[in-house]
Amino acid sequence: MGHAHDQSTAGAASVTRLGWALGISVVILIVQLWGSVLTGSLALLGDTAHIAVDSSGLVIAFITAMLIKRPASSLHSWGLQRLDVVAAFVQASILIVVGTFLIIGAFTRLAAPSPIQGTLLLVFGLVGLVGNLISLMILVGDTSKSMNVRAAILDMFADSLGSFAVVVAAVIEMVWGWSYADAIAALFIGILIIPRAIKLFRETLGILLEATPRELDSQDIIEHFLRKEFVVGVHDLHVTQLSSHLPVLTAHIVVRDEELLSGNSQQALIELQQCAMEHFPLSIEHSTFQLESEDASCALHNAHS
Repeated sequence: MGHAHDQSTAGAASVTRLGWALGISVVILIVQLWGSVLTGSLALLGDTAHIAVDSSGLVIAFITAMLIKRPASSLHSWGLQRLDVVAAFVQASILIVVGTFLIIGAFTRLAAPSPIQGTLLLVFGLVGLVGNLISLMILVGDTSKSMNVRAAILDMFADSLGSFAVVVAAVIEMVWGWSYADAIAALFIGILIIPRAIKLFRETLGILLEATPRELDSQDIIEHFLRKEFVVGVHDLHVTQLSSHLPVLTAHIVVRDEELLSGNSQQALIELQQCAMEHFPLSIEHSTFQLESEDASCALHNAHS
């Protein structure tokens, strides 16, 4: 019960922080969009497009953080826990597309550079940088660190670096009049976005495809269970993640017949569940074991053969 209460409190804090970050991002988006039109800067436009994607991502994250708090129902026996991962997957996919188009646009601008208004670009770049840093500090203070919030932190971090690149480009344009600075800043923002987005994409896709968490090894888990005195076999073991903070394990455990006959099956289950929670690098708090006798396991194996 205490664990559930902690998750609920953390979820409420996530909603509040995401709401503040979203509000700041919308203000930055409006200001920088206006600045992109006035200055003609590709870097500022790219940063604005990035913030637009991140703002939509924050909307998704904000809604998801509220929906995740809904209790399980007969229709959704796990509640809406997996929305956390789906939201992060969508954000990563959009960021990959934005980063790709930004890099293409940067190379186009490098081939045919155009002048920009450095002073205005500096002003709008500083507004974006300060706003993004405030949003980043708000989100970093979130203790839940769900995948949903982690995706938002990643977005804010990239936005902050993007705004910093815009500021640097503006200074170079003002001091030296080097027209390539804007395109190079845009290229930097694109290169900044894609690797991190791909990493998040792969991580979320792995969870959606129910891959084994990278902190765990199925064979190591089987071998550890087999070292228990009462265990003679393990089969149909599956370990996945329902969401970024909820690993799940199921397995059929073949137990010595004398263990079952002596009435110690309940104690065996408790020992296996404690082992799943405490022994491995990633604590598996939700585990389901089906105990089988040696005779029943052999009969079932022969039937399938």
